[in-house]
Amino acid sequence: MKTRDKEETASNALFIRLGKGSSFFEKCRNKGQVMLDYREVDHQLCVSGNWEAVRDHYINEIETTKTTSSNHIKQLQYFYSANAETIWITFHDNKMWWCKAKVGIKQTQENLKIKSCDTSWSDCDINGNILFMSNINGRITAKRGFLGQFVSTIRMIQTTLFVKSMERGQRSTTMQMIVSRNLRRL
Repeated sequence: MKTRDKEETASNALFIRLGKGSSFFEKCRNKGQVMLDYREVDHQLCVSGNWEAVRDHYINEIETTKTTSSNHIKQLQYFYSANAETIWITFHDNKMWWCKAKVGIKQTQENLKIKSCDTSWSDCDINGNILFMSNINGRITAKRGFLGQFVSTIRMIQTTLFVKSMERGQRSTTMQMIVSRNLRRL
């Protein structure tokens, strides 16, 4: 099977927990999606950037504190504002997975928010090595313990990555390269 190298840039990397206990992971991997739960939040308010209305919803209807509502809003803003150059990472089955997603967001009948993947979810680095959590810098794996959907942005502004683009059926990733090159900045 032929492969060719291509250069890609990543403007940002975001960790996302794909449902409680990674309950959405298999569906996201199989369908090529990044999924955000937040069913209680009106999709149109987020699309329009009406964060004050979202805050009011959390404080008045769900009865959260201002701090808690701010944390939820921050997570929603990351999801809704991420560009196509953002790399999404998650942890599942003792491995780190990554993908890139398109900009548009669709809403399901259950009010889940979904981005379609531009690159499929992968658990391998550029050399085809599986990204086992035991081989990844603890500064990244420690992020998975955060109770919210997103942990933090990993600073990777304008990082250039070399990705092997392979024919369908083969995996391609660059996360190990990203980890080794950029974690010193955290």
